[in-house]
Amino acid sequence: MKMEIAIPSPGSGIIEAVFVSEGSAVKPGQALMALREVVDSC
Repeated sequence: MKMEIAIPSPGSGIIEAVFVSEGSAVKPGQALMALREVVDSC
């Protein structure tokens, strides 16, 4: 079963690495990507 689920983020950032392939089954709590935090200067 394929589903699309929005993943909320606590802040702004840039995706540095993706740990799963599109269509892969994932487990609750599994890391999907690594983010580099970007500080908003506004």
